[in-house]
Amino acid sequence: MFEEFNNESGSDYTSYNTSDKRLYFNVTVKPGINFSSFEFENSIGNSRSVNFDNKTSFRLGAEIELYTTKAKTWSIFFEPTYQSYNAEKDFVIFVNPQVQTESRAIVDYKSVELPLGIKYHIPLSSNTTTFLSAAFISDIAINSTIQFDQGTSDKDIESGTNFMLGAGLKFKDYSIEAKYYTSRSLTKGDDDFSSDYNTFAIVLGYSIL
Repeated sequence: MFEEFNNESGSDYTSYNTSDKRLYFNVTVKPGINFSSFEFENSIGNSRSVNFDNKTSFRLGAEIELYTTKAKTWSIFFEPTYQSYNAEKDFVIFVNPQVQTESRAIVDYKSVELPLGIKYHIPLSSNTTTFLSAAFISDIAINSTIQFDQGTSDKDIESGTNFMLGAGLKFKDYSIEAKYYTSRSLTKGDDDFSSDYNTFAIVLGYSIL
């Protein structure tokens, strides 16, 4: 009303409208496919060293993305995601240098990833943008184990942290993104074992807000 009065009277004035300083946000449902591999090694010997095969698995997440301006160039996002990896592998146990036997390892890994990161958006048209993303990931394992059919007790999986780099394309409310993840340990806190869990993902998105 103040601006309308000054416009009608012809008076000079300064507007302190702060509407562009409010936060803008999107909520996006994000299903996708993981392409994952897992390597597990006993650091004090080679009797429990296993390279599991590459596996594909379904993932499902929900992203909350916050923008600081209407331009929507930079944003902060949080994307809780359920993911899993299941694999079996036969391997050789060296009882001694002259004697060896076969065993089987089974990994059953389920977790909720908690990525927190940033995005940079590049407009291509009024309805289309491309974007780059990066995130730090905390991971919460859920009833996850590495099992051996002989010689070693089962191990509970305790996952570590890692990072993600991504690139994607968004058209209106739809998006597609490729995500590369750095290695994540699944034997955190165990000095006798080391492990690397590696993932590449293709993720679709549909913005509901």
